[in-house]
Amino acid sequence: MAETIEYDWVESNLLEPPCTLLNFGCCGDKSVEKFTKKGYKIIGIDRLKDERKIENYFALVKDILKHDIGNEYKCIYSISAVEHVGLPKYNDGILDEDGDIKAFRKLYSALESGGILLMTFPYGSQDIIPEKLPKPVDWRIYDKERLDRMIKGLDAEVTFFPSISEYIRSGWMKFHRCEPPREFFESIVQKKPINSGMDEIFSVACIKVKKP
Repeated sequence: MAETIEYDWVESNLLEPPCTLLNFGCCGDKSVEKFTKKGYKIIGIDRLKDERKIENYFALVKDILKHDIGNEYKCIYSISAVEHVGLPKYNDGILDEDGDIKAFRKLYSALESGGILLMTFPYGSQDIIPEKLPKPVDWRIYDKERLDRMIKGLDAEVTFFPSISEYIRSGWMKFHRCEPPREFFESIVQKKPINSGMDEIFSVACIKVKKP
């Protein structure tokens, strides 16, 4: 359900086609098929090779922390990918604590003047992860402090959506000893953003940044 919300949010903020998009974290990203059918050309970058053959899609194997990605894009988007960057599983066994922030800033630098960067990632309480999952997991959950560090000094709009899947519901009940609030479930069904409580639940942060 969370990815559906993220796809819809990204699509609603894209520039009108025809337009070339840079997709960071493209391997396996279902938005590629969806957006190319709507008239977009997509250049994808990922540490993993994407074997898919899709018209108007060009996938490049690049490590964003090590390789140049250019600086000429009108629109860049990334759906639930940046939270992995710099963690040992995705960085040759080495921890780069600020790898995700470096990646975000590099993507921003790759925009041309007037370009937009669209990015989504998990946000909320680390404690909401159920005990059956390993800690630390191979992705980050962002809090206000890390989010503020990421977008500091930028013209950024942030929208939050609740994301309570079945296993997150189990974790919520284990941590809070009660059912998740009904309004969060209603927001999920209606795909409506939330304006409060995002720091206590597992939610999705959607970031839109425009380069002057």
